Amino acid sequence: MPLLKGLKDCWAVKMHEVQMNDSRQCLLSLFTSSLDGFIPGMQGSSLANYCELKEFKKDKDGKIVGAVLEDKLTKKELHVKAKVFVNCAGVHADKIRKMANEESQDRILSARGAHLLFDKKYLGDHEGVVVP
Repeated sequence: MPLLKGLKDCWAVKMHEVQMNDSRQCLLSLFTSSLDGFIPGMQGSSLANYCELKEFKKDKDGKIVGAVLEDKLTKKELHVKAKVFVNCAGVHADKIRKMANEESQDRILSARGAHLLFDKKYLGDHEGVVVP
């Protein structure tokens, strides 16, 4: 970005912004996972919404084999069994990891950002920078 040469001892990352309907992609992935036989021989997943993980259930070797959930709408407790659990809690994933293993160390640092608008003379029409 030649027009920003005056900023000495600074660095940034050039980025290109894209858009997608991530909520639709998420729902399509979830609904596809629930189909029996979508992958031949595989049973579809069960889906739940508005539920909070209360605790994991483990076998004698410490492997997670189930979980206790609370339905936040009905306040009923749900007991589920599964071979696979996927932690998709975003910036809250460390909390779930610690529920699975109390000795887990934090890995995720949440971040905040600000958007700054620059005159076109500094950046091209379709350019932006990320400054961590």
